[in-house]
Amino acid sequence: MPNMREQIRNNMVALISLLIALSALGYNTWRNELTERNRNIRDAGELKTVWQADSAALAENDAAIDALRQTTLESLRALN
Repeated sequence: MPNMREQIRNNMVALISLLIALSALGYNTWRNELTERNRNIRDAGELKTVWQADSAALAENDAAIDALRQTTLESLRALN
């Protein structure tokens, strides 16, 4: 029966392959997490830009609604 040292020597290629595979898995996982984080930050920046553009349009709509409201109130007061 081979001892532990002989088993390690006989399976050195398999052990090195396993070590490389585990290292590659760890690296790929780290890169994927980093890529996802960067993508989320980029998407948040684009969303902020869209929101700012939409908020300007909403401010214009608010002004139009206020003007219509005032006109309607004046028309209703004229009916009295």
